Amino acid sequence: MRQIFAFAALSLTLAACGEFRENASASIVEGVTGTALGPKPYAPADFVVRSRGADAPFMAVGVSAPERRVKPRTQAQAAALQSELAAAAQAQQAAGAATAAEGQRVSSNPPKPPKVE
Repeated sequence: MRQIFAFAALSLTLAACGEFRENASASIVEGVTGTALGPKPYAPADFVVRSRGADAPFMAVGVSAPERRVKPRTQAQAAALQSELAAAAQAQQAAGAATAAEGQRVSSNPPKPPKVE
């Protein structure tokens, strides 16, 4: 029974310390911010100001995103881009094969160093 009372007293003491700590940490942050040691206050970016209300501590829900300046590609445009990229890949592979063939030719018949007299 005595242990239960000790546990209850300890729990209440720790709960009071936690409440004090939350209030004290806010005042410490406010005090340190004004010194050179604390974090520097900054203005939020323009999109943040537009997307959040002045009194809301959270991002606004239900606000639509601004209209995109770049429209998505159509299926025909995407297919054309895909075929263009495939053609570029084939050209790169052909150039690589030509370079490999040249490397084989040179390695099988290396140039002779000039004679020094």
